[in-house]
Amino acid sequence: MNTPLLRNLAEHANQLPPKDLEKLDYLIQKTRMYTNQIYGSESSYHKTLDSIKFFPSNYYQRSYDISWETGCDKLKNLIDVMEEENSIIEKAREKEENKFEELSKIKNLNKKVKQRITKMFQKFSKSIWNNVLRKIITIALELT
Repeated sequence: MNTPLLRNLAEHANQLPPKDLEKLDYLIQKTRMYTNQIYGSESSYHKTLDSIKFFPSNYYQRSYDISWETGCDKLKNLIDVMEEENSIIEKAREKEENKFEELSKIKNLNKKVKQRITKMFQKFSKSIWNNVLRKIITIALELT
């Protein structure tokens, strides 16, 4: 259910143009929103997302390029891990739903079996009761 959303997020991360701050901000906000919706506001993914840096704390030659690339790689990895975890959760949920459906089928089958047995018993009881009544009537008629 959420896997396609995360996959779409990963595609956006893979297509992020170098040093496009507007698209980076959008991607981070969207990642934060999905994290809240899927994993909750207390998820450790928030700390990981907050720890990703796209700009250097110290300047040296190519530091901006290296920081940007490293930040993008970490963001992509985070999204990949979120997608993988979500896929595992969805598969487990699907298995549970299948088990529930099977139990429901068994319960419905049990209801049908009980209904059939009850009908058969009622017919059988009526048949026995009718035989008993016939015998009583026959005996009563013989006595008169």
